[in-house]
Amino acid sequence: MLRELDLAADPRGEIEAARRALPGSLATVPPPAQWLPVRLLDACGGDGPPEVEWHHFGFARLTEPFFEESMAGARRLPAQALLRVRTRIDALLPFSDAGMPDGLVFHMSRCGSTLVAQMLAAIERVTVIAEAPVFDAALRMHLQGHFSREHMRGLAGALLRKRHPGAEAGVIKLDAWHAPRSGALCDLFPEAGAVFLHRDPTEALVSHARKPGLHAIPGALPLTAYGLDADDSAPREDHAARVMAWIMQAGVDAVAAGALRAIDYASLPGALTGRILPAFGIIPEARDLESIARAGARYSKDPSRAFAADSADKRAAAPPELIARIEAFALREIRDRLLALEASGAVSPE
Repeated sequence: MLRELDLAADPRGEIEAARRALPGSLATVPPPAQWLPVRLLDACGGDGPPEVEWHHFGFARLTEPFFEESMAGARRLPAQALLRVRTRIDALLPFSDAGMPDGLVFHMSRCGSTLVAQMLAAIERVTVIAEAPVFDAALRMHLQGHFSREHMRGLAGALLRKRHPGAEAGVIKLDAWHAPRSGALCDLFPEAGAVFLHRDPTEALVSHARKPGLHAIPGALPLTAYGLDADDSAPREDHAARVMAWIMQAGVDAVAAGALRAIDYASLPGALTGRILPAFGIIPEARDLESIARAGARYSKDPSRAFAADSADKRAAAPPELIARIEAFALREIRDRLLALEASGAVSPE
């Protein structure tokens, strides 16, 4: 649970420091460690670089499946309404050389990335930022030349800032549509190990047919900003398969180039300790292994439920038209290439 700030006592001057960063006196220094950046906002008056909105998260660890859920919890605290913090973008710069991610999790979506994030978050000394909207917004601006390398690194460092005792390592789980820009992200964070999670495309597309992700909905995201070729003539019903082919092929290219390590969904949860943690340079202790095992036995998007395998059911539920799209976009061939690269050990830890 997120802890509410005690407004009656301010022994370390946290409230006063936050107030100095309130609108009207925009600071170029960040608020105290219990605040995390959550949004980029247009500068007052609409001119100049964006500004950063920060929310008070307290000392609580980020254990929700998605960063947006942690944001919602922070937003509900009464203290948040009193301490709405907004700073200039340069308040991110003090973090640009410290607290960089140890790991980057790329994925094709609906392939176990949330499970991986939840198992990583089960290790108390690991901070996991899972698909933070503010990071996505900043990356889009960076790719368009409007958000500097230093500010991108500063944003990552601010998100991963040490807010609780024992915090040592940090991992950023990216959005699926970031995979085609893995080169730019690996250049931003050369210190980080990186993996690409993949799965049978039939299972993933059945999942999107039931509850589509943003990138599987035509027009919901400006995917051209991340490198997808515009094709206004493409049928809407082909959109999800076309986007998945684009993401998976980007994974193949990055794995073949040695930038990412391929991880098959079927190898989870065991691959977390056997391959992912070594890639990130994180050595688990005995108590960590117990916590990881407990997290791996739960349904990642709703940890109150036990995990139940559904791969066979999803394959059986695939209608003929979905199978036809898989063939039309060569998704099986791309997946086979990923499996072959993974089996060959094409990518190994540095």
